This record gives sequence, structure tokens and C-alpha cells, in this order.
Amino acid sequence: MYIKQRRLVLKSGWGRDRTVDLTIFSRALVPTELPSHAELHSTLYPMTALIFGVSSQDARFLTKVLKEADETVIGVVSKRDQARTELFKELPFDDLIPADFSCADSIQSAIHTMKAAKVFNLVGYSSVHASFREPIICADTNYLFFQRLLLAALKSESDPHIFQCSSSEMFAGSRDSSVSEQSHAMPISPYGVSKTAAHYLASTYRNAHNLRVSTGILFNHESEFRTPRFFSKRVVIGLVDVFLGKADRFTVDRLDFWRDWSYAADFAKAFQVIAEQSKPDDYVVAAGKLHSGRDFVRLGMEYLGIGSVIEDVVSIQSTDLRPADHDGVVGDTAKIASSLGWTPRVTFEEMIRIMIDAEIASRGK
Repeated sequence: MYIKQRRLVLKSGWGRDRTVDLTIFSRALVPTELPSHAELHSTLYPMTALIFGVSSQDARFLTKVLKEADETVIGVVSKRDQARTELFKELPFDDLIPADFSCADSIQSAIHTMKAAKVFNLVGYSSVHASFREPIICADTNYLFFQRLLLAALKSESDPHIFQCSSSEMFAGSRDSSVSEQSHAMPISPYGVSKTAAHYLASTYRNAHNLRVSTGILFNHESEFRTPRFFSKRVVIGLVDVFLGKADRFTVDRLDFWRDWSYAADFAKAFQVIAEQSKPDDYVVAAGKLHSGRDFVRLGMEYLGIGSVIEDVVSIQSTDLRPADHDGVVGDTAKIASSLGWTPRVTFEEMIRIMIDAEIASRGK
């Protein structure tokens, strides 16, 4: 009997190397071949959750939620994001692996190697406004990538439960008082069209191929991790500038619009609960209440104590509006509340305070 102790270092390339001690037993006079990197990963991570779209705000919160549930979480990084390793090192992933998002075989390899039990698709071209300028890129990101992901999942032996982020923008043209899972899609932007196509693709694969695909029809959700191209973040930055005396006023495109707003951390919990279900389905994820852009600014001003007259600190410069927009769509959350027990915990007012507090704290660095 041949017995030898070996210590291997698994190189992930993302600053998360793992050291593994192996004892090799063999009846041969020479040692047998060591397990491959993929085989070792499969042993270390027997059942895992894969997250595609690790650079999103949702990935930050979802990773935390899954880790708190003692799940192993692997981030799948695209070629574009591989240069941003410092950002990902801050997130509590168990490991990060690369994949070519333009290749279904590469995506399948990631799912197969990690024996994924859950796959969360957080990949998204998230700017409705920019989708009018870049409809092809938007369609490739929101629809074609999801098509590749579904093809990869069909070939996977682990039979993962796939969670897809659908969008309220699928119903932007709706005149209904509220939108449910049974509402007819009426997109009015290239972004909305791409999300609608992906949403219907999910139900197609679920029904035709018995693939476990669930969707969350996500309404607007914000957090301190939003970038300044989003209205919520621009307002928070502007309000804090005024509060700290760095500016007298700031500019936004408009204030008279309405959205069903929630805090992103609450949505991450919804993702987890939906993916845990044995039966795949579609769920509206929303607060179920509309607030205006004016409400956002007014509540922020009140919290900071910088007055109550919005026009004193905000200028309107309508030079970069969407070619088409909606007056406001509210989500009907009766299904997810009654079936899964999910409701948002953070109010609209609390969300604004969280974002403002985080912005002020970031200025102290």
C-alpha cells in the first residue's frame, strides 16, 4: 500500500486561495493522479449557490443573506469584471470563478463544476434610459445571456433552481391600478422589451423542458450601493452636499414622476425565499406603494434639517429624459405575501435615511 501526504493550494485568482491536505492511498508502486481542480472544488463545495452578476447592488445583499443561511456562495465573474477583483474581495463569497458569458458551454462548466443547487441571474443592463441608445447591448445582456444560461442549465446534472430578475418595466405601458403575476406585459422601452422576452423565456423553459426557473418581477429598489446615474443616488449626493455646505443646490432631470420603491436588502431576502421553493413560479416583489421624486427629496431634506422648500435646493434640467416613460406602476404583492410570507421590512422613509447616513459616513473616510 502506497500512502503519501500532499498539501495543495487551490488558486482561484481572486485572492481566495484554499489550502487542502490530501492523503493518497494506492496499491500501485507509484502514486495515483491527484484530483483535478474541478474535482476538488466539487468536494469542497458539495451543494452551492452560484451568483451571476457579482458587481450589482443586489449581489452584495444576496451574498450576505445566503451566507447567514450557511450556504456556500460562489460568484461567477465575466471577462469584463475580471479586472475589478478588489471590489469583489470585499464581498463574502466563498470563491470566485471566471466564465465567458457569451458562451453557453462556459456557463455550463461553471454550473457543472460547482454542482450548483441554486443559480441567481443578477446580470443586467439596468439603465432604461440608456437602452434607447444601446438596444443591442441591452438585448444581449438581458435576454441572450439568460438564453445561454437556460441552455447551460438544461445540460446540468445538478438540476439547479434558477432565479431570474424580471422587471416592473415590462408593464410600463399598463393602465391597470396595480400589476400582478397575471398582468399582460406592455413594455415601452428597449429595456422593458428585453426583460419581457427573458420573462417569457423563463416560463417557456419551465413548461416545455420542466426546468426549475422562477422569476421575481422586481419593482424599483435602491440602496447605498447605487451609482450616481440613478435618481436616488444623485439626490442623496446632492442633499448631503447641501447639508455639508459643499453646495447650495443640485440638479435633477425631473421630480414629478412616481415609483414603487423598496430597499434592496429586503429584495435579496425575497430572492432567497423564492429559490428555496420546490415548485418554480413567478412572484411580484414590491412595496405596493407609490412615491414621487418630490417625496424622495422632501423626506431627505426633512431628515437632514435643511428646510422644506424643494425649489430652494433643487434645479430641474430636463436635458436627458427617457424618450418614453410611465406615470407609475404599483406592484400587487398578495401572492408572495400569502404564499411565501415575504413583505418588505424597510419603509420608504427608512430607506432614504439609510442611504443618507451611508453617504455621510463615506465622506468621513
